[in-house]
Amino acid sequence: MNKYILALTLLTVSLSSCEQTYKKYDFPDIGLHISIPNGYLVQDTFSKPSYSDANGNQITDSAIIEELKNDLWKGLLTVSSSDYENTISFNIAVETAKTGNLDQYYNFSKNMQQLMSKQKMIDYDTSSFIVNVGNVKIYKFLTSSKKSSPNYYSGIYIAKVKKYFLIIKTDYTDKAFGEIFEKAIFTSKFD
Repeated sequence: MNKYILALTLLTVSLSSCEQTYKKYDFPDIGLHISIPNGYLVQDTFSKPSYSDANGNQITDSAIIEELKNDLWKGLLTVSSSDYENTISFNIAVETAKTGNLDQYYNFSKNMQQLMSKQKMIDYDTSSFIVNVGNVKIYKFLTSSKKSSPNYYSGIYIAKVKKYFLIIKTDYTDKAFGEIFEKAIFTSKFD
């Protein structure tokens, strides 16, 4: 009987130690709360950007710098596999007259995604859909090539959150990586 209890206890401990653990990340500017599985390389701080003109000279005009800040993505979080073959980045961009509204920004981003895929992939398929996560509508566009070796996937997820666009960019060869992080995105919470 004691051997049976010992075996059952060891089995329970080993099964519970195999359970995936997560770290929660909160981004108050957009009200995003997302849990990222442990075991990946994570970058959640980024250096302050510097801006140069076409001649390589440092831009010091504060009005020009502010305009550039609004035009560029701000990195929130980057997650990679240890071999860097699988990555996902979470970014925000301010909605401006240059970006247009969500539909315009999504269509521009989708066209850019297809252009990049044409350059990287022998041939590719596309898929797209919209998912509601709480009160936030997330647009997904994915390109995939199964004729390259290994299979290659590249995609974007875009949502309008407060005054920002949330842009999630992913590139991966491990399909499970894509599935794990899509689940993280679709189970995230927004304020």
